[in-house]
Amino acid sequence: MAGTIYPDGHETVAILPSGASTRIRPLRPADASLLMEFAARITPEDLRLRFFAVLPGISPEMAPTLTRVDFTSDMALIAERLDKEEILGVARYMSDAVAQEAEFAVLLRSDCKGQGIGWKLMQRLVEAAREQCIKRLTGWVLVENTNMIKFCRELGFSIRRNPDDPLTVVASLSLV
Repeated sequence: MAGTIYPDGHETVAILPSGASTRIRPLRPADASLLMEFAARITPEDLRLRFFAVLPGISPEMAPTLTRVDFTSDMALIAERLDKEEILGVARYMSDAVAQEAEFAVLLRSDCKGQGIGWKLMQRLVEAAREQCIKRLTGWVLVENTNMIKFCRELGFSIRRNPDDPLTVVASLSLV
């Protein structure tokens, strides 16, 4: 990650359907404690649906790793309140070595679902991936996570069964 430059051009204020605003910006190493606070406000069930395992949250050891982003091949965006530093959601992609495809993930604070924050994050993430010439975003979703599957479909992702794991589907979006 040496030499990675923070992409401040990805900072924006998004207007949600309610008329409220949220700041969307790239995740920074200084956000480690905010990320732990964010995870503490996510239900165990929402964490399980995202990480496919029961997790107690984000540990002090894990947070610095998650906040170090190599912006040349990866992107992590957060939505935060305008009036104070408080993460409402995170969306990220991690691209392959040749940056042709990237795996995406999105996670919202449990009390922030259904407000349009995930939409705004994913729209910005797709824009960032296109700017990096990534051709496809792909993510794995538990079959039981019907809300996420619906969300992906509404964003234009195709959904197909994962032939390697009957418990998951593959959500994929062509960016070309």
